[in-house]
Amino acid sequence: MGINEQFRSLRLTVAGLGLMGGSFVKALRPLGLPALYGIDSNPQVLDAVMRAKLADRASDSPESLLGQTDLLVLCLPPAAAAELMERYQHLLPAGAVVTDVCGVKAPMLRRLQPVLRRDISYVPGHPMCGREVGGFAKSHHELYLGCNYILTPVEGSEKGAALVEELARSVGAMNIIYTSPDEHDEMIALTSHLPHAVASALIACTEGVDHIGGFMGGSFRDATRVAAMNAEMWTELFLSNRTALLDRIDCFTQALAGIRQALERGDAAALKSVLAQSSRIKERYL
Repeated sequence: MGINEQFRSLRLTVAGLGLMGGSFVKALRPLGLPALYGIDSNPQVLDAVMRAKLADRASDSPESLLGQTDLLVLCLPPAAAAELMERYQHLLPAGAVVTDVCGVKAPMLRRLQPVLRRDISYVPGHPMCGREVGGFAKSHHELYLGCNYILTPVEGSEKGAALVEELARSVGAMNIIYTSPDEHDEMIALTSHLPHAVASALIACTEGVDHIGGFMGGSFRDATRVAAMNAEMWTELFLSNRTALLDRIDCFTQALAGIRQALERGDAAALKSVLAQSSRIKERYL
């Protein structure tokens, strides 16, 4: 992956150096950006970033870096990302571009759009990748390689969107998807939030069951992989997107009830029909 001409004079800051932000600086460092900065509240993370020479400067103080930032990447939970913008956007140079990696869009934009500076281009983003474990120590330079990367630009941010798209491609994103904030949240309720809820519920079924390890195969491991989640962050995401998530939970509950009813009746034909239909859908679309 080379570096696009747009990046040759870019000063880029990543705020939040956990799994996503740490992976950003690790992927961006070899590209030869003229300035790469990191912001984090954890002094141990800042020390690790500087010892590994992953940033030109790393600080717990947005005030010390945002005035020198052309592109700000917010790798924080939605509320923290919005708060940083509300408190510190006045420090950014005119024409700066801001993006994020947050898992919900519409609620965050409803909070930010009334107060966003008009000379800043804000381009919400959501790379569809991650790991079931978090933190800087688990970050990886190839985390974004081959991922889908969703962008939901606000009105007037077309120029910034092109820059954020180049950022995504520079770290290895394969497909860039443009959509609205509302459609993003509706789709993510199905493809991300519901699977995390189901994995949590499935793990809850192991309560009181001994010696599960010897009876566990790939299907159970795959279905529960994301149950080891950051409870605080996912609580925020679930509640921020609760209407869309409730709709998907209702759909899932109805589908599961159909299987239960067929089992309860001993209806082999109905059960086979349900399982065959899901198999066809999986093979056709996924």
